[in-house]
Amino acid sequence: MPPTAARACDTRQLVRSGAVIVFLEWLEAATGGLLIGLSVVLLMASIGRVASVSGIVFRTLETTQKDPLWRLLFLAGLLLTGLMFAFVAGFGSGQVEEGFLRTLISGLLVGVGATMIGGGLITHAVCGLARGSSRSLIALAIMGSSAMGAVWILRHVWGLG
Repeated sequence: MPPTAARACDTRQLVRSGAVIVFLEWLEAATGGLLIGLSVVLLMASIGRVASVSGIVFRTLETTQKDPLWRLLFLAGLLLTGLMFAFVAGFGSGQVEEGFLRTLISGLLVGVGATMIGGGLITHAVCGLARGSSRSLIALAIMGSSAMGAVWILRHVWGLG
């Protein structure tokens, strides 16, 4: 085999160039999207519920809930899937560069915002737009503009990130 062909097939060179990393990121994103879509369809087909993660968490915490079992199973599935991914990909592969407290506060704010607007990204983008909901389109526009504004303020006004 000519030296150039051997170099082109060298995995270390591909890793250094970032080609393998880009491919893996694309594959992970596509797999995640397929799993989200599958879970949304399965939940709707099996019990007629929309997969709103923030709504499921919020209603699981309510004391007056009527049917907690499916919510607990759904949330357990989310956690187990994350743990399985961490086991397969290696713990620490998706490291968060921000501190734990900032990440926790961000997650709580996203959950509160999603509850205020009647659902989060999955609910409006996957479920709402699929049904042709103009309310979901407006909600997505509000979420997107709020996210852009928050990032701009954090970076340019407060100097964070």
